[in-house]
This record gives sequence, structure tokens and C-alpha cells, in this order.
Amino acid sequence: MVLQNTAFFCWLMFSVFVLLAEGQVGKGYELAVDDPVAKLLSRYFTISTSKRKMDHSPSELEGEIDHLSRDAAVEYLLMPERVKKLEGQILGLSSQVEDLQSDITSAGSGFERNSSA
Repeated sequence: MVLQNTAFFCWLMFSVFVLLAEGQVGKGYELAVDDPVAKLLSRYFTISTSKRKMDHSPSELEGEIDHLSRDAAVEYLLMPERVKKLEGQILGLSSQVEDLQSDITSAGSGFERNSSA
């Protein structure tokens, strides 16, 4: 298979005058995700940080968020789980505040009865 590819590349170089260079793996890459928020915001401006870029690509119908590193893409994909966890924590805190409020109300009404006697 390598010999066939070499023969093809030689034919390409000599008959079409294409000079092929040594290939190498690029360090930079981006993982793009279509996003409705990016669609709305990217109509008016582009947002860019060192980890992400939100823009409206010419060939795309929607805006997209480009993750410029693997870690940024993982953080984005974990966002729904983090929001779910945060909702659970808020519900737990809400019930604790209601319990505290009922304790204060019952203690306050008991204090009023004792002070009037």
C-alpha cells in the first residue's frame, strides 16, 4: 500500500507539478458546538477568551461555540450535571430556611406568651 501511495505522489508531482511537503499534526484544534445562545449573541458581536470563542461562522446557519482546548469542551459538556447538582443544593437550602423560619416563628410566639404573663 505504501508503494502504491508513493507512486501516486510521484505521478502527482511530475505530471501536475504539485510539490508535496512533509505533513505534521497541528497542535491547535477546535471543537465547535451549535448553541442557541450563541446564535442570538453572535448576530451582533463575537466573544473570545483563551479557552472559547463564540461567533457566527459564514457557512453555518446557527452561531456556535468553539472550544479551543479539550478541557474547555469537557467543562461545557459537564455543565448540565453541574446545574442539576446546584438545583439540588438550592432545594436543600430552601427547605432548611423554611425549617429555620418556622422555628423562629414558633419561638417568637412562645416568647410573646411568656412576656405577657
